[in-house]
Amino acid sequence: MLLKHKGTVELQGILRGKLYVLPTVDEAGAGMMAAAQPTAMMWHRRFAHLGATLLERTPKFFDGMHLKRAQVAALPEAECPP
Repeated sequence: MLLKHKGTVELQGILRGKLYVLPTVDEAGAGMMAAAQPTAMMWHRRFAHLGATLLERTPKFFDGMHLKRAQVAALPEAECPP
């Protein structure tokens, strides 16, 4: 997949199964990496307030997403504010 703007390639993705994977900065290029380790609550928010059951299954579909069952279990069960 190529995304072009005014004749210039702006973004190029690689098709893996039915999903396009976009290139990112590798771990050696730490200049764009976050300093804090993402928490279960952070992942919950990043995935549009995904429920605990689905959030627990999500890491097997992504490289670099580390999330332990205990972290998900510690999420508050009450609805979170948007």
